[in-house]
Amino acid sequence: MGRDAGHPLRHAGDPALGSGHAPRRGPGGGAHRHRGRRLKLLLFVGLGAAAILIALLQYRRAEAPPRYRGLLVGLRISSLLLVVLLLADPRVPWGSGEPRVLPGGPSSSWILVDATRALDVDGPSGGLLRDEVEDRLRTAARGGAALALLGPEPEGLDTLASVPPRPVTTELAPALRRLVEVGALEVTLVSPLRISRAALDRIVGEAPIPLRIEQVGAPILNAGVAALHLPRRVPAGEAVEGRVVLFGERPDGGVEEVGQMPSADSLTLELTVDGEVVESRRVALPEAGTTREVPVVLPAMADSGEVRVSARVHLPGDGFSLDDERAHRMEVGAPDGGVVLVSLEPDWEPRVLLPILESATGLEGTGFLRLSGDRWLPLGGDSFRPIRAEEVADRTRTAEILVVHGARETLPPWFGEIVATHPRILHLPAGPQGLTHAGFVSGEALPGEWMVDAPLPPSPLSPFLAGIETGGLPPLEAFRSGGPAGEGMGEPMAVLSLRAVGRDETTAGLVLVDGPERRQVVALARGFWRWGHRTGPAREVYRSLWAGAGEWLTRGTATGVADGVIGPVASVVAMDEPSRWRARRSGEVRLVFSLDPEEPGEAAESHSRVLQVEAGQVADAAPLPPGVWRWEATLEPADGATADPVSASGVLEVEAWSDALRTPPLQGVPATVAVESSSSGAAHGRRAVEAPAGRPLRTHPLPYLLLIALLCLEWVGRRRVGLR
Repeated sequence: MGRDAGHPLRHAGDPALGSGHAPRRGPGGGAHRHRGRRLKLLLFVGLGAAAILIALLQYRRAEAPPRYRGLLVGLRISSLLLVVLLLADPRVPWGSGEPRVLPGGPSSSWILVDATRALDVDGPSGGLLRDEVEDRLRTAARGGAALALLGPEPEGLDTLASVPPRPVTTELAPALRRLVEVGALEVTLVSPLRISRAALDRIVGEAPIPLRIEQVGAPILNAGVAALHLPRRVPAGEAVEGRVVLFGERPDGGVEEVGQMPSADSLTLELTVDGEVVESRRVALPEAGTTREVPVVLPAMADSGEVRVSARVHLPGDGFSLDDERAHRMEVGAPDGGVVLVSLEPDWEPRVLLPILESATGLEGTGFLRLSGDRWLPLGGDSFRPIRAEEVADRTRTAEILVVHGARETLPPWFGEIVATHPRILHLPAGPQGLTHAGFVSGEALPGEWMVDAPLPPSPLSPFLAGIETGGLPPLEAFRSGGPAGEGMGEPMAVLSLRAVGRDETTAGLVLVDGPERRQVVALARGFWRWGHRTGPAREVYRSLWAGAGEWLTRGTATGVADGVIGPVASVVAMDEPSRWRARRSGEVRLVFSLDPEEPGEAAESHSRVLQVEAGQVADAAPLPPGVWRWEATLEPADGATADPVSASGVLEVEAWSDALRTPPLQGVPATVAVESSSSGAAHGRRAVEAPAGRPLRTHPLPYLLLIALLCLEWVGRRRVGLR
């Protein structure tokens, strides 16, 4: 990082830090700050004057005896002024109030430690970097500095060995605010600085007090696996395509400087299936800060069941082993299943709807958009290669839920045959002509805009839609059907009722059709995606509506995890990361995790978690130690009076993987940099901070005790003179 005069970061040895000169500011910066202070002062003076006026007017009307009126008014004014003072929150000057030189004591000088796993590498002296940092912190603590761990709520620190590694964070402002409240006047951040340059600039810009940043560690020789992308379900007897994402870095001077062989410029990528190596290849080591995607093909697997696939890198002299391997579990021989959305014309709906149905049902989602002829574009994936209609037909036939979007009068013949017989289908037609594919007589498009009419009619989706606000939902475009085209399809049941804007006319907006051999959800309007694009209540209504529709379509079918009711989003998670859980019903989920002992005679390790899960949404469970955990889940539905608890079980693997070294350390930053305070001076050769000693008023208990005492005295006085 350069040492430009206007940059907020300077080397600790720069003359500017000891010269007593304030840093350069942009034009008009000081004037803006002084204007802000004057406005704030005027605001609180106005509040104080208003408090006095309110107290005088109130006791003037209360007809208190003149003998006690002055005392009661004084108590009320004192209480109100104290509240205004707490809102202003000045720093209380305990003492002379003169600028004070930082003494380096525990009440003013703090060291904030970024204790990530990036410290678990070799340090400059050959030992573990964490131990070297520990020695330096111990020395600083003996000099009077207080230690804390970086985080939203900084925690006191005795030794690094006594705390687990923390995840990488770039949010320094909350920690600094907390330390300021306890009296900190200067903070030193000790960090590997494996963050972006923009994150460092943001940290510097948010610093409210003098901040020194001390970078520890340096680039090392390392290679890691960032991600392993494979499908969750694959048919037996077919090869499986996937991708491995790699990252790496080299020391500052290259591999020769640390005595490595030239082969350290490349690594060995090894793929295993259930512990057996199926592929090994040489790959160039990615440059620091970049990734390299490697396409892989797994051989066909004949046996059905769950298999564990892992990707591992081997690099001579690798300095960090916790990022060398990633795992993935997939079901072989299981039908493709899942949610398949087929869009016959471009629209926003598929992009918004497909993730909702995935989350609500626990099924994997796939989408296809018709281009021209028999060419189709996969949606939501990494590939933009058009595919043939035959591939879309294969996926559509085995779908657990089929979503037909944008249908008009005609469909491709092969697709029309599938739609006519599929057992669980969601219709989102482009107009009234598309209703014929759901078994309805084609109707007519209705003019104008249509709003959801409250209250909603009772339906199987009522538990999902209870308590929703419909007043602020964007309008829809509605159309009317001509009724069922034949007998035996089931009686349509309305879920939404729509009312025309400006006219006293209503129509159904969404219906459920529960037939003897199939279930259908049929939309009689279009434009629902506008709800999902909005923030707040509209998005919640959208999620609840389609989560309920997905749950109703799959109810009673053996689909997904735990009969599609509750399960983890991913069967493999990294350590230090929460496991994510989703459910098709709202309620309380009790999770019990157990880990078999490694040695006979040892007790099994177990943990429990309790989550509140909303239907169609995801809830996080606290991280677990690495290992293959067996989990048991019990879901108590929110509508417990009418629904029985649901139990499920499975396996969750927590892999010993960390991305602490995925981002390389910042280069060009001096070993120690400091953020200059907005006003500084020299005193005895040390930097002074233009802030009186003490801490913000709101952090002292005395004002609150005094406020309670004033209110109590006023209450007693009012009772004595006969006032309420």
